[in-house]
Amino acid sequence: MYNRILLRACMLVGLSGLCPVAAAVGQQGWQFPGRRLRSMVTRATPWRDDTAQPVEVVIDFPLLLEQSGVAGQFDSNSLRIGERSDDRSRREVPFGYRPEYEVRSGCHQNYLSWNARPTTAGIGAYEIYFDTKERRGEPPAYEASLLPPENLLANPGFEDQADGLPGDWAVTPEQLVPTSP
Repeated sequence: MYNRILLRACMLVGLSGLCPVAAAVGQQGWQFPGRRLRSMVTRATPWRDDTAQPVEVVIDFPLLLEQSGVAGQFDSNSLRIGERSDDRSRREVPFGYRPEYEVRSGCHQNYLSWNARPTTAGIGAYEIYFDTKERRGEPPAYEASLLPPENLLANPGFEDQADGLPGDWAVTPEQLVPTSP
């Protein structure tokens, strides 16, 4: 199961410290200096153990661009994730990206998922770098074995229907299916 965290601009659920930052290329301390924007994602509580866990966040990148005062359209090819360790070392984190239409909110959302490599009692901290299409970012290339699994459910939000029931789902026994009055 994913640790799902919903992030919208600077409003957080489950994490703290996401704020858009615009900076000049080559700013000291940035792991990916070719990107102009970075958001920090930090776990609110320490990891309980060191078992690898999939993590998923939803981020409204166009809103972050707007709030940062950066003109242009979000470029998913520019995305990179860097992990900050307790010893201040950094590593690039392979991740999956998928835009998805969210039926309940009626809007498109950008999902990032990766496999966290926690340390017991450590705080997970990730820097999410991104930029605009005008900057022409190259997409990352990661080995499939390093990526978390994609959502295995078909029609997870019940947005598609077939014969008045959620498509791609089956109910057994059929007596459990409510009949129309």
